[in-house]
Amino acid sequence: MNMSSAAWWCRVLIGIAVLVLAVVPLSSAADSLAQRLHAQIAAVAPIEGVSIGTLNDKTTWRIDFLPTATAAQKAAARAVLAAFDPTPVKEPVALTTDEVLNLLVTKGVLTQKDVDDLKAAKGGSP
Repeated sequence: MNMSSAAWWCRVLIGIAVLVLAVVPLSSAADSLAQRLHAQIAAVAPIEGVSIGTLNDKTTWRIDFLPTATAAQKAAARAVLAAFDPTPVKEPVALTTDEVLNLLVTKGVLTQKDVDDLKAAKGGSP
């Protein structure tokens, strides 16, 4: 099947968007951090939410408990907060053009023939 240049580029751009969404978090680092903290604390105590003040000063962080939280649950939640590691879970990744094309082939967005045709059209290098 011979696809038009516009259709081919559309497939490439969609594939790149899919890869970007898989590699780079959509939310900001602070939102992701708060979501992780919330999930871990909510696993041990009923909470309304959490607030992260100054990143490197946990004394500025807050847990908003629901009225049903017991003293033991609050203590467990505070222990989770004290032990929480705010280091980002996922770092953005820099990929070469060849790595992106290989991933697009792996994900089925492009065929190896598409990649070979692109390289041939660009003089051996995409």
